Amino acid sequence: MLSAVRLQIKQIGTQFSRYQNCKTPVRWRSYRAAILEEFDKPLVVAKVKNETPLGMSMIRMSVDFCSLNLADVNKLSSASSSNADETLLPTIPGCEFSGEVIEVGDFVEENIRKGDKVVALLAHDHQIAGGLAEEVVVPEVDCFNCGTVSTKDAAVLVKAHGTAFLAFTKHCELKENDIVIVLAGAAGNGLAAIQIAKNVFKAKVYVICDTDDTGTLIRAEGAHKAISVKEGLAKVYKFFDEALKGRKAKVVYDAVGDGLLYVAADFVDRDNGKVLSVDAAYDPAKFPSTKPKEQFRKSKKSKEPTEDENADWFVSKIEHIDLHKLQETDKESYRQTVMDTLALSEEDLITPYVSRTFGLNDVNEAVKFVREKKCTGKVLIDVKEQKSHKDDKKD
Repeated sequence: MLSAVRLQIKQIGTQFSRYQNCKTPVRWRSYRAAILEEFDKPLVVAKVKNETPLGMSMIRMSVDFCSLNLADVNKLSSASSSNADETLLPTIPGCEFSGEVIEVGDFVEENIRKGDKVVALLAHDHQIAGGLAEEVVVPEVDCFNCGTVSTKDAAVLVKAHGTAFLAFTKHCELKENDIVIVLAGAAGNGLAAIQIAKNVFKAKVYVICDTDDTGTLIRAEGAHKAISVKEGLAKVYKFFDEALKGRKAKVVYDAVGDGLLYVAADFVDRDNGKVLSVDAAYDPAKFPSTKPKEQFRKSKKSKEPTEDENADWFVSKIEHIDLHKLQETDKESYRQTVMDTLALSEEDLITPYVSRTFGLNDVNEAVKFVREKKCTGKVLIDVKEQKSHKDDKKD
């Protein structure tokens, strides 16, 4: 309970200093939340009793579902978090979540009213309380009407599918029959890219995945061909060499990291192709150190591994795609991207894949599940339920 009390005091001060001119009446509310009290420690699930005035351009919502992304999990660790500042604690994590509008501020202009189903994506470095709580107050600009999309689907659509849609519309202008290579791993970013590329742009998708089971799922989602990295990098390289038969990809979409881009780089058009990374941990300064030690190219004459002296040509071309960055730099384009993504779901062109849904009481089990990369799709927290869903274990 100590963490809940400290969080209450912190939020009262933050909200009053930030929204001291608000006209909406202040009310006492009590709700359950998963609280980060200390870095590198389990989240504490407790009731928070908090006096939070509603800002004029803010929206108060009751949370149904909160996506647990790798970026959210990284923020729980002092080693991984870029904001590992003890003064920011305690706090409630969770940047992508959905639910129902309880109240709207006096200056809210968007088409959002009390009772609407909405989804929110908070800024990457948000310091307000996040979605791992039964109730949250969010800025109007980061809140979107779900339309006919369910809150369960909406909570796992915005970040992964929105990022892929942004990449294929603004960064490479994907067209029908273009070849796309997707490097897919845990957390659903690769699956989202496959759906957007195939269903929306009618591209031909080839995939490097992390396991054979993931490969089966990916082919079911519409990938043209897929191979598991567990086959070994030499076999992966040979797979693309034989499958593409001299054709070049329009884009390589890396949702994994760990140097797999080096294996796929030979198969992208050097003049007009794009190399895109959506890896949350991507660091251009550190990327060269991820180059695989295993040699995977083979000379046609000697059949012995050989190094291409131009193998690193693509490194300077890598573009890091981050929907959160667009959120900070171009609000109008950011909002349009998210609304277009939700529209694609309404048209049944994309469908989120949830690996597993956990109850709020099992949030630390969910964190472990994500850290161990057991998920092929998204991991969801059902905030209203205390226990995990028994029938939602797809992995």
